[in-house]
Amino acid sequence: MTTDISEAILDHLDREGLIGDLVRPDYTGYSILNVAPTIAAFLGINLETGKPLQQLEIVKGAIKAEGISPKHEKVVLLFIDSFNKSMDDLIIDAVKEKKCVSGVLTSTFPSLTPTCTASMTTGIPPISHGIVGFNILIEGSIYSIFELEPMLGGKELSLDFLKEIFDLPDIFALCKSEGIGVTILLPEDIAAKESSTAIFEDIRIEQFESFREMFLKVREIEDRFLYVYIPVFDTILHDEGASSAKIHSELSNLIEALKSEVDNFKNTLLFLISDHGQIELNPENVLRLDNARLLRCYTHPPAVSGGRIAYLYTDSVEEVESILEKEKDRVILMRSEDAVSGGLFGKGSVAAEFKERIGDLVLIAKGNTYLKYPYLNDKTYKSSHGALSREEMLVPFTLIEF
Repeated sequence: MTTDISEAILDHLDREGLIGDLVRPDYTGYSILNVAPTIAAFLGINLETGKPLQQLEIVKGAIKAEGISPKHEKVVLLFIDSFNKSMDDLIIDAVKEKKCVSGVLTSTFPSLTPTCTASMTTGIPPISHGIVGFNILIEGSIYSIFELEPMLGGKELSLDFLKEIFDLPDIFALCKSEGIGVTILLPEDIAAKESSTAIFEDIRIEQFESFREMFLKVREIEDRFLYVYIPVFDTILHDEGASSAKIHSELSNLIEALKSEVDNFKNTLLFLISDHGQIELNPENVLRLDNARLLRCYTHPPAVSGGRIAYLYTDSVEEVESILEKEKDRVILMRSEDAVSGGLFGKGSVAAEFKERIGDLVLIAKGNTYLKYPYLNDKTYKSSHGALSREEMLVPFTLIEF
């Protein structure tokens, strides 16, 4: 049994003026920002930020129709990076005898994993947590946020700095305060990183080599909340694009692993979610941000993430606008204060470093445009994310009761 409410949600977003050629985040409703309060509600506790999806009429009606319990002994958040609706439908087909509700949510802006993850685990919009991309301005230099490596040379920042950036009032802290056990399951290579142990300090981390091992651990671990992260589809899409045979292979492995354990899960709610989608890029449609005229205008190098979003730092806003005017078919250029007042980053308290990080202008790629600036470890992707296209901004969610 499955109740698919995707079309009903899309109709709602359309009526609210949030969806068209571009998609704006629905932070107060059908948004990944509301993942954490949804988990809290299923665990029988309350997260003060965000709004549980169970309180939204479309979701509430579907949960009631399927007979899914409002509270569960065990909740598993299966976070699959760059998962799309067609891939999610194949997962649903593998568990079609279970009670299931599926739909779509809007991502954050920017639609980038650090930003998405911070909002998903806290119920807080980007304006309030201040994590606005992979590459951000810190102390006058551009750094990769997960590793705190300088993108253009300079000193490396300490793990303490990373802890401070991600020190947010999240679902993990709430569970700990309520005496609810939490385990985070990560692929071996990510679990081994110092940055992972720094971000998830004081939380039990388990690692897995295969999907079968992952689902086996999901069944065996007795903690009430499990956070499981799968990055492999994101990596393949970036490197090889949506046509890669590896996508089908990995998806088949995931489905078979789930099928092998599907009858062994008891009193468990599986909450499958993604953070963003990806859009295929055109290698001929590259907008370089290092031409001589632009370079003269920058006070700092631009913070470019995913080739789809850039923050520009300049004392010459009008000159930059004039330079980029001819590119308006390929990009959206907004003054940062307009992006903020327009709600792209959400509403609420403003994080201390937020305004500095988003700079003076926000540059957003349209269509299959790729924004390029020559960082030391720069690479070109087959597909990517970060902007406001439907492909990037609409993500699947599924609730499955075992």
